[in-house]
Amino acid sequence: MQLLRTKQVLAMTGLSRMTIYRLERAGLFPARRKLGKNSVGWVDEDISSWISSRPVGLADVRGHAPQLPLFNAPRR
Repeated sequence: MQLLRTKQVLAMTGLSRMTIYRLERAGLFPARRKLGKNSVGWVDEDISSWISSRPVGLADVRGHAPQLPLFNAPRR
């Protein structure tokens, strides 16, 4: 078991600090562990499992990214 610090979790998830705290408070993100007076960490397996549980994007399912009509509109 390895503990990840806040910056590592931000980099792994691509989420902001506030989004992580909101999700955690709502019970939708793994709970942090207090490491000291001013430091917290998350268990690496918990974060990896959470990332794996996220839905797969359309680009991964269909093999290409969806195109928005705005970008496909004919030029005048």
